[in-house]
Amino acid sequence: MLDGYLTVDVGSWHFHLCIDEHTDVPVPELARQRQVSRAAFFQDSRGTGHVRGSWGLRLWNGLGEQMITIFFPNPYLTDDQHFQKEPDWSRLALWKQLRQKYAEAE
Repeated sequence: MLDGYLTVDVGSWHFHLCIDEHTDVPVPELARQRQVSRAAFFQDSRGTGHVRGSWGLRLWNGLGEQMITIFFPNPYLTDDQHFQKEPDWSRLALWKQLRQKYAEAE
């Protein structure tokens, strides 16, 4: 974390998300626009295309623009994205844990 920005380092590349108070900005309104203003955990059990369902987290900035969508492990897919004959519901553990901690606590 540096000046409100979280650096997500995935190895050979990285990205930044403004998730906290950002002060090093020439126009204070820019800080509000850059910062996450809304977050939503989602579940789409219908699925679209040939993958059944998705579980994830979406973040929006102060302008209402979607910043990022994070998809969590899918119980219908293996780690290498192959279909499983039977869903592995344990793959939703992280999604459930984070949703319970951050969404249901409010």
